[in-house]
Order: sequence, then structure tokens, then C-alpha cells
Amino acid sequence: MRFLLCILLTASAVLSCKKDNSDSSLLQRWQVDSLVEHSDSIARNAVNNIYIEFKSDKSITLELEANTCGGSFSLSDSKNLSIEVQLCTEACCDSDFSTRFTQLLSEIKSYHFVNNQLNLSGEENRSIRLLKAE
Repeated sequence: MRFLLCILLTASAVLSCKKDNSDSSLLQRWQVDSLVEHSDSIARNAVNNIYIEFKSDKSITLELEANTCGGSFSLSDSKNLSIEVQLCTEACCDSDFSTRFTQLLSEIKSYHFVNNQLNLSGEENRSIRLLKAE
């Protein structure tokens, strides 16, 4: 009986320590690869290196051409994602692509992984494709 109780306690301890891989996989620095703004539009690829970093304290940092922006994100369940960009260092000087990327972030509703890519999706097939930053 003690042996069975020991096995159950060990299994319980192991299972309670298991982390959600989807959340921890999100928590890193990603490079923007492309945007799709409408269901009938073609993806626009990033010309410059633009990054977003998801941090464990639920904050984000954006690195655009001229600006650095901050914000926050929340996960309501395993794949639902909400992002809010709250402030940027300046009010000018970034490309149209960076401006659209920043605006599109507020429309994101979910995410999923495909190999080493992170796909952020919104309504009407709006999406952002991100690659792991090196």
C-alpha cells in the first residue's frame, strides 16, 4: 500500500510541475516576416528587421526601424491572444510596414506554431508571420 501511495504522490508532483509549452514557446524574441491585412490581399514581407519580444511578465517590446514600443499581452486560454501596444519612443519616422504591423497587433485574436514560425491571426484572415530571432 505504501508503494502505491508513493507512486501516486510522485506522479502527482510530476504532473503539477508540467508547464504549458505553448505559453513558454511564445516567450521569446521574434522577427516579423510578413503581414496579411485582408482576406483578399497578398502578404507583405518585411524589408527591415522588425522584432517583437513576448516576456514572462506579460509585457511586449517592439523594435521598429526608428522606434521602440512597449505594451502588454494576455492569454485567455491556450491559443487566444490579445495584444495592446501602449507607447512608442517617437511619433514618426517608421516605415508604412512598421506602422501597419503595430496597428495589426491590436486585431490579433489567436496564435499557433508551425515549425519555428509563430503565426498571429485576427479576423478576416488578417495575420502576422514571425520567425524565431537569432
